[in-house]
Amino acid sequence: MKVKLLVGIGCLIISMCCSTLFAQEKAPEVFGGLSILSGGGTRAGWGAGFIYNIKDKLDLKADVNGVYRGGSMHNILGGVQYNALSVEQYKLNVFVEGLGGLGHSSSSSVVIDDVRVGGGSSNAFVMALGGGVDWKFSDKYSWRVAEMDYMRSFAKGGGANMFRFQTGVLISLGK
Repeated sequence: MKVKLLVGIGCLIISMCCSTLFAQEKAPEVFGGLSILSGGGTRAGWGAGFIYNIKDKLDLKADVNGVYRGGSMHNILGGVQYNALSVEQYKLNVFVEGLGGLGHSSSSSVVIDDVRVGGGSSNAFVMALGGGVDWKFSDKYSWRVAEMDYMRSFAKGGGANMFRFQTGVLISLGK
């Protein structure tokens, strides 16, 4: 009897803690926009993301992007975003983030005298550390004025330091 009571109380406490931990302060958001990556040349392309609030100012973030020029680079990243400062007077949100995931790059090849020269592809672990500013211009829409990240790829035989800039629209999936 005592064991069942303790298990029941334990389950109640755990469920209360989990509901408090995962209580959403804000609705999930999706992002879409322009992505510019520099490091070994400047490349432009697209960026997209999904942001899910897990606790107060802490969000889980999924981030994908693709940039192109003489080949392509695509990243699939996940991590956390912390909303460090909210300036309600100006409808601004300042955030920092830490992301990690997979990067895939491929380079173009050329054909010289019927022989394909160059080209290839590689995969690497990629991390992104940075932050940005969002400006909320309506209940449902915000403009990601700037998201700036230091990115590092850890490829076999070396890696690369990069800088990423993104801007675009955030859409709230709530109300």
